[in-house]
Amino acid sequence: MAALAVAVSFGAVSCKKKVSDADLQTQATTVVTSNPNASVEVKEGVAHLSGTFADQQSKDAMIAQLKAINGVKDVMDMSTIAAAPAPCTG
Repeated sequence: MAALAVAVSFGAVSCKKKVSDADLQTQATTVVTSNPNASVEVKEGVAHLSGTFADQQSKDAMIAQLKAINGVKDVMDMSTIAAAPAPCTG
């Protein structure tokens, strides 16, 4: 009976295997490719987002997608919003 308990607990532990930064980087890069002006680097499970977004909504959506990646602990947002074009005063 004890052997069964050990086998079950070992199985549960192996399911919670830590995801490597390299694997997270691959997944995060796939998400970020939708914005050619943005980039991401994963260090110790934290995604560091940089670049420029057209608006706050697209930036927030990207952050949410990165946070949804299994294994990403947090997202450090170092990105900016593009300045609105100046109105034409012809």
